[in-house]
Amino acid sequence: MKMETQSTPIRIPRESKLYIFGSALSSDYPNDLDVLVIYDPSACPPQVAYSFHREAMLDLEASFHMPVHITLLTPSEESGTEFIKRTGAIELAVAMSRLTHHSTGSAQKAAQAGEFKGWKLRVSNPWH
Repeated sequence: MKMETQSTPIRIPRESKLYIFGSALSSDYPNDLDVLVIYDPSACPPQVAYSFHREAMLDLEASFHMPVHITLLTPSEESGTEFIKRTGAIELAVAMSRLTHHSTGSAQKAAQAGEFKGWKLRVSNPWH
């Protein structure tokens, strides 16, 4: 993925895990960022799951400079659909590490130029 990033903290609710899937994992020039959010329905009621994670999606849009498309699943929904396995989704932190260490083309050049060094993941919990 071609990366021109800012040092924008990404506010991820403590009970949630973010995964990247789709073209951002295989293309130097993706049109968007597909994000899977696995959230705990006991900490975040399904009726408000989208708004609960909205800040994290805005942070990702600001950091990646591209639209973010979100898919929200509970752990049991993910288990039932095997979404991670079927799509090859990888955790956001792992994806950033792979881009830094194993990319080719533009992403590798960005990593070598130090463009990922300012990345910070900040866990926040708006429910507490």
